[in-house]
Amino acid sequence: MESIIQQWGHLAVFIGTAIEGEVVYMTGIVASQIGHLSLSYVVLLSFLGALTRDGLLFVGTRRGGRMVSLNRGEWADKLTRASAWVESRPYWMLIFYRFFYGVSSVLVMAMSLSKMSFRRYIWVLVVASSLWAFVYGSLGYLIAPVILNILDWLGTYVWMTLLCLVAGFVLYIYLRPSRVAENP
Repeated sequence: MESIIQQWGHLAVFIGTAIEGEVVYMTGIVASQIGHLSLSYVVLLSFLGALTRDGLLFVGTRRGGRMVSLNRGEWADKLTRASAWVESRPYWMLIFYRFFYGVSSVLVMAMSLSKMSFRRYIWVLVVASSLWAFVYGSLGYLIAPVILNILDWLGTYVWMTLLCLVAGFVLYIYLRPSRVAENP
């Protein structure tokens, strides 16, 4: 398993960061703490993955996403709110959008639907992704030993942990409110 991580781990960090972001980045940092990956490559590839994802999302939304995104009610509402955020706080939003977990994609789409030029967006993207890679990388490096201790503890008590997770899931299924729609 270690040889697979060492052989394909950096590529997985790039692809995973381009798809998901923070979780894959933190996983790569933890893997670098135990010597399976190079920390400098993890940071660089996470930065490049974030650039790739947001750049493609910007271009894709600008080229054809307006019709797709505005024809769906849920996306239209999200884009309307995100566009208002981008227009009311343009510089702060442009630099810190990567830190708004869960809405950064919508913010990128809002930026692409605005009057912002692609050239300006590229500069913003490089600055925002650099800041994101530095801050998350630093935090990940600091908390990686804690994560490793938790994983070690979970490994010691793996059966107890799995039993608690299964029991919690069963309780959730049993105690959650019924979702059966009432007939009028």
